[in-house]
Amino acid sequence: MLMTINQAAEYLGYSVSGLRKLVNRGIIRYFQATEGAPLKFKREWLDDFIEANTKPAEQKETAKRQSPKFDPSVWT
Repeated sequence: MLMTINQAAEYLGYSVSGLRKLVNRGIIRYFQATEGAPLKFKREWLDDFIEANTKPAEQKETAKRQSPKFDPSVWT
């Protein structure tokens, strides 16, 4: 099923003008029957855009705690 630009923008969390900018820059896939006809989008194309622009979470290295070594000489 094809979505209108309003539906696609809502699905992506974009404004309609923001989605139009992506279209004009050739960043997102769309269908247009003829020049001047409304733009249409497949959900799978929108999902592909999301997947291609999702960055993996950064893994922070945590410092490993070293347990103190028992040193009997400290007590003598």
